[in-house]
Amino acid sequence: MRRLESITNCDKTLQLVRKSLKAGYIHPDTGEHIRSTEGTPQGSVFSPLLANIVLDEFDKQVEKIKSSFDQGNKRARNKEYAKLQSRIQ
Repeated sequence: MRRLESITNCDKTLQLVRKSLKAGYIHPDTGEHIRSTEGTPQGSVFSPLLANIVLDEFDKQVEKIKSSFDQGNKRARNKEYAKLQSRIQ
């Protein structure tokens, strides 16, 4: 929630997300109400939103360290890939 709070200060949005995360879900086979202890239930409408928030931060971190992995101007050819590609042609 702290990440979401740092992105938006809309109390209604934060309250809606908070309540939906606490609400849990109904087990499809048993119909039993399952309380969520952490994370968001798969298939929740908030699942993609929250994943994008986390992945955006991940992308920024990778972008910071990417330059330490860049070497030269051209990538080395993958020999196995080249073999397979020559068989196709």
